[in-house]
Amino acid sequence: MMVVHCDFSKEWRGGQHQLLLLVRGLGRAGWRQLVVAHPSLLERWRAAGYEALPAGWQAARALRRADVAHAHDGRALGWVLLAHLGRARPACVASRRVAFPLGVWGAAKYRRAGAVLAVSDFIRAQLLARGLHPDRVSVVRDALDPADLPDTGQARARVRAALGLPPSARCLACSSALTAEKGVMDLIAALPRLESDILVLLAGEGAEEPRLRRQAARLGVAQRILWAPGRERSEGKSFSIPELIAAADIFVLPSRHEGLGSSLLLALALGRPVVATTAGGIPEIIAADRNGLLVPAADPPALAAAIMTLLRDPARASRLAKNGAQGLAARFSPEALAAGTLAAYRAALARRG
Repeated sequence: MMVVHCDFSKEWRGGQHQLLLLVRGLGRAGWRQLVVAHPSLLERWRAAGYEALPAGWQAARALRRADVAHAHDGRALGWVLLAHLGRARPACVASRRVAFPLGVWGAAKYRRAGAVLAVSDFIRAQLLARGLHPDRVSVVRDALDPADLPDTGQARARVRAALGLPPSARCLACSSALTAEKGVMDLIAALPRLESDILVLLAGEGAEEPRLRRQAARLGVAQRILWAPGRERSEGKSFSIPELIAAADIFVLPSRHEGLGSSLLLALALGRPVVATTAGGIPEIIAADRNGLLVPAADPPALAAAIMTLLRDPARASRLAKNGAQGLAARFSPEALAAGTLAAYRAALARRG
């Protein structure tokens, strides 16, 4: 069996890492695979050992020979539907990861898919509200691969030493695209309410970075933010996202809109206490005061208060972190990601006939 994965993101973010985990799992299950990707990511896919093509006539020809076409974002779904217009092959499967409400055209596209994978119950409810049939929408959550995790103690020591931070420095980590829906502006707005020695390791890039830098300068907190530390690839200062999270005392996800929040899985697995918002599917990972603290989205005072609560109460922070790691690997495993996706493939193939 062959599947063509279509993902048109221009940058490698959480969704692309989840696709990589899926591709590995389907490969172990014996599926042949091709990734149709944005030109900026082709070499990364090829370096990982997978065949990759840009959207074009070669990819369209391959699509027509496939058993399943899996579109991993809305733009890719539109291309898939056009590329095999009027043909019985392949069966079409779509993933929905983002929490933005669907418009009329977007909903129509997803209704044409043979199966739709929602990353959370929240996203599934959005899709059903736009008229998708319940039998065609299943929830397949993100996965965490323990092999991607560094040794927490070693990573913390290395990152802090490279950044010139003493072991006692109090640091927050935020791994997020710098886009409006991720709410990084609310974390910056919360900084003046935090004690003045608290720093932020901000691992992310995006179109909002210039505006966020101006906001930080206006609030007088620019010197307390290390912007995308490790982005520069000089020797000794290249860090992975998990390493940066391990180096922090608390992980903060201030999203205003969020499909699920896969970076939370890393934070929990690395034993970091979590402060996050109630946006989208986040509460499906974080249970309030069990494995993290939740605050309303777009509420910098509440965000600041929750952060200070954990910094001032190490015992509570430790309890939440310990709870966060329990059962995590079983619930969000790569095996579950692959199994749920294969079930959707089988359903879509059965509907195609």
